[in-house]
Amino acid sequence: MIRLLHVAHHEYLLHVRRRGFLLATLGLPLLVLVGMALIVIVNLVRPETAIGYVDQSGLFSGAALTAPSDNDEQAIQLVRFADHEAANTALATGAIDSYVVIADDYAATGALVLYGAERLSPPGQRRLQVALNQGLLARADLAADVAMVALDPLAHLESRHVDGTPLDPSALGQRIIVAILGSLLFMVTIFSSASYLLQALVEEKENRTIEIITTSISPGQLIGGKVLGLGLLGLTIALVWLSGVALAWGIGAVFVDPLREVRLSLGGFVPILLFLIPGYLLFAGLMVAISAIVPTAQEAQQFAGLTTVVAILPLMLSVIFFTNPDGLIAVTLSLFPLSAPIGMLLRLVLGNVPGWQIGLSFSLLVVSAWLAVWMATRIFRVGMLRYGQRLRVREIVRAVRIG
Repeated sequence: MIRLLHVAHHEYLLHVRRRGFLLATLGLPLLVLVGMALIVIVNLVRPETAIGYVDQSGLFSGAALTAPSDNDEQAIQLVRFADHEAANTALATGAIDSYVVIADDYAATGALVLYGAERLSPPGQRRLQVALNQGLLARADLAADVAMVALDPLAHLESRHVDGTPLDPSALGQRIIVAILGSLLFMVTIFSSASYLLQALVEEKENRTIEIITTSISPGQLIGGKVLGLGLLGLTIALVWLSGVALAWGIGAVFVDPLREVRLSLGGFVPILLFLIPGYLLFAGLMVAISAIVPTAQEAQQFAGLTTVVAILPLMLSVIFFTNPDGLIAVTLSLFPLSAPIGMLLRLVLGNVPGWQIGLSFSLLVVSAWLAVWMATRIFRVGMLRYGQRLRVREIVRAVRIG
């Protein structure tokens, strides 16, 4: 046990100190923070305080255009001017930020000309658009309440279960975020750790270092130490990435309203943790077996790539999971051990997966992980000293039978 822990400690420190590892680990969080900073800066840029308009069409004669507005738009005033000259004077004195000329054929062409700015800010565009819509509806002699409904016919849409109980429309979006973060956690932890494990074993086999190592430690202790150390390495990457995303999210939520409305529950991450450990052991066992079977790192990467494609297949077919989560393809991928962690996580987004399917998927994954590690240990004992030679199928079968 002490030797196993020593191997794990050595493998962890060996890789965590590498410059490439630090760049890969810190790179994504820094990019996320920079991206969130840009979003915050864009949201902090103040929109127009006043937009003028000149109505040449005569459709909006009378009082200035008005429209209901949200918090971002209520400070934007729409000011009516009789002609270009009056609007230009107000623009020059700073009374307005820009002005729009409503063409005389606006009803037929929708032509508008903006002066004083290249474009309106998004809040300014929404403010003007809603005001023009309301003005046009008023011309149709609609009652005020009917006009308000016409402006936003889905404003009071409610979501309910079939039994009549209310549904939270934001809950689905929150579950999707959990699924994305969970898939990221799984992929980073599993694939990075398994990749490091495969690379380390193949390199030691190619440069024959493993012949020296196995004189002082058993193959089981060697594999166990590497699996433990590199598993912790992958977990370190995942925690750093998720911490960076959480920090960026927390900063963005202070300035960006949509982010503030999302509430993530820690309970949603329970399925992720449930599938994480057996999923890693499954892929670690496969990487150990591949490293013992093939003679070169290039061939090992090709075989490992096939397992990776199968694992991320649910993400590639995510449309099927959202349109038909109980269909044959979605259910099969959520039960098949290689694709089960991500496949089941995507199905859980909808929250309608039968309990027996979750239990069966987890059980199959645990059994497959145990078999993969058990078989990999036996194959590794036979193939670790095969310098430049590939194990044949007959030799692999004999290694598994004999142990």
